[in-house]
Amino acid sequence: MRVVDVTAEFDRFAMATTDMPAEQRIAAFEREIGPIADGFYSRGRRPDDYDLRVLDTLRSYPGRRDGVLAISRDFSRLFASARQKFQSQFGPVSSTHPVYLLDSMGELDGGTRELRSGATLLFGADAILLSRALPCLSRCPRRQLLRHLLFAVGGRPGHLCS
Repeated sequence: MRVVDVTAEFDRFAMATTDMPAEQRIAAFEREIGPIADGFYSRGRRPDDYDLRVLDTLRSYPGRRDGVLAISRDFSRLFASARQKFQSQFGPVSSTHPVYLLDSMGELDGGTRELRSGATLLFGADAILLSRALPCLSRCPRRQLLRHLLFAVGGRPGHLCS
């Protein structure tokens, strides 16, 4: 499983377009960010309220930027560790699709979505950051969160705080 982190591309866009008028910013987002992560950000994937979701996410991004970038810095190491632990207990887990770390625009902390290439494992750095406010997650290291999400993807029961 190859991890592809697109948080830097999202960050670059969000920060470079802060002064852009809303309509132009949405059009630029759709053109520049829409195709990345196998089309996760494309309008066609979730067309309802697309403009509003994009603008709300971009406007609120500076407030969570440091946390998202910190998760980005740690993610590959934590994912590798969680995957190794998972596989030692349950056997191999693999995919021909990359695993994406992205700003999910509040959609998910982790899971699969049907993208252009098929079912793809995704992790939302923004939602992982926010999920630490939940009591259970605040007591659990991020590595356990990743293992929990691998359980979900692998179709095996898992308990986050066990």
